[in-house]
Amino acid sequence: MTLAFQSRERHPVVDELLRELDRGTAPLERAIDAEDEMLLFARALHESDEDAALAAYFRDGISVASAIRQLAGWRRGGLGGLDAMLDFASGYGRVTRFLVREIAPGRLWVSDVYRDAMSFQAATFGVQTLLSATRPEEFACEQRFDLVFVTSLFTHLPEATFRGWLLRLLALLSPGGMLAFSVHDQSLLPPGVAMSERGFFFAPSSESRSLDPEAYGSTWVSEAYVRGAAASLAPGAACIRLPRALGRFQDLYVLDLAGDGGARGFDPGPFGFLDRCAYRGTAHGRGELELRGWAAQATGGDLRRLSVRLGGESVAELATLDERPDVRAAFPEAGERTGFELRVPLPEGARLGSLPLVIEGETTGGVRAAIDAGTVAQALLRSTRAELAASEDRRRHENEVADLRGRRLELDVEALGARIAAMEASRFWRMRDAWFRLKRGLGLTREL
Repeated sequence: MTLAFQSRERHPVVDELLRELDRGTAPLERAIDAEDEMLLFARALHESDEDAALAAYFRDGISVASAIRQLAGWRRGGLGGLDAMLDFASGYGRVTRFLVREIAPGRLWVSDVYRDAMSFQAATFGVQTLLSATRPEEFACEQRFDLVFVTSLFTHLPEATFRGWLLRLLALLSPGGMLAFSVHDQSLLPPGVAMSERGFFFAPSSESRSLDPEAYGSTWVSEAYVRGAAASLAPGAACIRLPRALGRFQDLYVLDLAGDGGARGFDPGPFGFLDRCAYRGTAHGRGELELRGWAAQATGGDLRRLSVRLGGESVAELATLDERPDVRAAFPEAGERTGFELRVPLPEGARLGSLPLVIEGETTGGVRAAIDAGTVAQALLRSTRAELAASEDRRRHENEVADLRGRRLELDVEALGARIAAMEASRFWRMRDAWFRLKRGLGLTREL
């Protein structure tokens, strides 16, 4: 067994994300197998930035575990009250490490097609394992479960196995049990791709390095399609849709054999974005960070609070945020006050490449989650890249407008071009100077 991250390995950003969980009777198990596709995908997404990949890996695990915890709360008081639960297509245990804190490993089953993943989970977390199959009719399981949870499997299946796995997993439920699974809604279809009349679209491509893309690709569905499948495969079951419940991206559907279909509380947690992170020098020489961004909750109204931790210390606690009409326009479900802008001092002698910065929101329902987590250096570089890209976009737009005006008014195009070039050069060199000042501050250049 080769590990990408050790069981008790220390990492400044991971330490910050797990600080509350590590205060329990035993620290959270941190081991990550080197073949864990969720970590490999995070590395690719973050261009091999290991700090950012680890932060995304653990943040996503925390988020999915929160969703499972809430669904389990609809039955018997939560995870601890379940007789048996199955986490299907669970991989190498990105979520399992959080679940075993609340449900005994002997009552938690995990399943995946990767034999090595099952061996890793059994050895690392002590859970019950079931080797899965590529065809639902070949999956052998005699156990029955109060809750079956499936993350990011139905987002990859062609139609025949989509319905086949729904039927097979429904058959594993105890009386009154629940099957929860995530999907890509049709609203997430790539531009220019039209949904079929059936409400199902499959493309033979995915992030998997080993699975046949014809059997494991990328799938989008309409709500009507899912409800129709549920009605035919589980007549009498309540079909509950939770839009964008996982990571503000995938929808969750819950098929509840209890069939009451009553209102059930679900809070996907806070979401937001760090728009800007900039370094500012100060008279005493320590410097400070200028932070600007927004945070909201999908359940309506304003967040309960926003906190900022820098280097393991709380540096800001905000109970009231500022108005951000642009955020409300993009996310009508958000409250009136979502914006924040503040300056926080840097610790003396801080190394920005390893100094963790975590911005965490808490909803009025009590769900807490990091809306941004990483090192200060990452935040500074990401912000600078965004500003450079925005400057380039503005330059292209201004050049296009100037060109159109020049053609329309029959001005001296050559003279106008020279004037524009001079203006743009001035802006470019100002941006260049700011960029090199940042690189010198981070120790990323030997420029003298």
